[in-house]
Amino acid sequence: MNKILLIALFIGFYQAFFSQNEKFGDVLQVGLSTFYIPEPNTQLGGIQNTEWSISSTFTVNMNSKWHIGLRNYLVRFESFINPPFASWHYLLGPTVRYDILSDRRSKLVIEAGIFYGNYCSTCVQSDEKYKADLVYWGLLAEYNFQLFKKKTTLFTHRIL
Repeated sequence: MNKILLIALFIGFYQAFFSQNEKFGDVLQVGLSTFYIPEPNTQLGGIQNTEWSISSTFTVNMNSKWHIGLRNYLVRFESFINPPFASWHYLLGPTVRYDILSDRRSKLVIEAGIFYGNYCSTCVQSDEKYKADLVYWGLLAEYNFQLFKKKTTLFTHRIL
């Protein structure tokens, strides 16, 4: 499966490189998001595990539709099962984004990436894979809508 994703990323980079126009490197986008995932335990009552995640992303456009970038996840995992423990994990990897729909007030984006790190949501501290170097592939769809008509450059900065 990783080979298929690598081939897809290669094709995306190839198409982006050869279909680029004068807009290459014109836009740098920086994003930051956070997630909280509680895992309730219905048998014992209360929360069994929790995850706090912070994701940052940096992308630059190849042309008006294709973007390449880097995404990072930092995850704090906490378990309340005996013995309770808390740990930090990371994922880091390159991404390719494609703008499916892009107008002044809304944007629909699809993103693919390969991530390397030590995050394992199904592992416990005694597992071999808990601190192993793991590789994940990811596919993401994102929709953004601008609430106010005034154009803002708070999160998008045009380079030169």
